[in-house]
Amino acid sequence: MILTMEEYCRFNLASRVTILDNEGVFLIKKKIDNKLEARLFLLYDFYVETYYSYKNHQVIKADPIRNKNWLEFFYIGIANRFNFC
Repeated sequence: MILTMEEYCRFNLASRVTILDNEGVFLIKKKIDNKLEARLFLLYDFYVETYYSYKNHQVIKADPIRNKNWLEFFYIGIANRFNFC
């Protein structure tokens, strides 16, 4: 079953992470600081950004990215390698 971005957003955090583990394609990660790491996934035809807490050893956020400019800014160079939905 393929989910839309809106359908994915209806799930709670634990379910979102499970969906990413099962269906998502890991693309890149970026260390924010000593506490957080951002990870980017492709899920079906949209991108999902997760934030992983080193302190808690778990994902604390898993939301779709709706702004192509954020991807280009935060994940420098990624726009040249991937197509955006």
